[in-house]
Amino acid sequence: MNEALLNIQKRPAKKGGLVLNRGIFITGTDTGVGKTFITAGITYILNKSGVSSCSFKPVESGGRRGKEAFLSNDSIFVKQVCGLDEDVENMNTHCLENEMSPHIAFELEGQDVKVSDIKRDYMALCSKYERVVVEGCGGIAVPIKRDCFYVDDLIKELELPCIIVARASLGTINHTILTVEYARSRGVDIRGIIINGYEGGTIQDDNIKTIESATGIYVISKVSKCSEMEDADCMRDVFEKCIDFERLKMALEWE
Repeated sequence: MNEALLNIQKRPAKKGGLVLNRGIFITGTDTGVGKTFITAGITYILNKSGVSSCSFKPVESGGRRGKEAFLSNDSIFVKQVCGLDEDVENMNTHCLENEMSPHIAFELEGQDVKVSDIKRDYMALCSKYERVVVEGCGGIAVPIKRDCFYVDDLIKELELPCIIVARASLGTINHTILTVEYARSRGVDIRGIIINGYEGGTIQDDNIKTIESATGIYVISKVSKCSEMEDADCMRDVFEKCIDFERLKMALEWE
């Protein structure tokens, strides 16, 4: 592990907060970068390592219709892949029908984001699990409420450190550096970067070196593609090979 980069990342432990050092927020450099896949991976590895954990999706656009309300596809995915014994309704606060930026979906459906409800649901999971893996919607600058509440605002409301999910392929240097710099400008505590869809090779390896050098943030995992995304066993195998519990714990400064 690159000790110089780890030293850059070191910071005093945060005092106070909703639940001290209990959760982690997963954001991405873009929509479709694989946040849900990585959320499932982290949740799975934590549980496999003996740390009871659950995922939480505060806001999702484009859920599936249930008997009484729309259900979060992302929460259903994580629940099934990780074999979680938790009701999907408890893993998501706002599930919107329209698959679009949350601020537009909220407006079209005549709803409003309720931060107090999100905090309530997050705290309920924290009371049941040692760790809660919170997944954002889209990238870190996505608006949840027009002109006044963005994903980074949600991260700060929950007082959580953040991991950024980035692609391995062409364009990732620009997207990742911009995401890191925006997050820093907004006071978000970044603990690491996870590269998703890693296949190896000179270009992808150089992308990673360049991102680490430019941001001072360590790439804590390089997660390879799963050949059969419908196969839970395939995904779990990828998680076990690519996500190291000790490295994750060190980046998050968990005891």
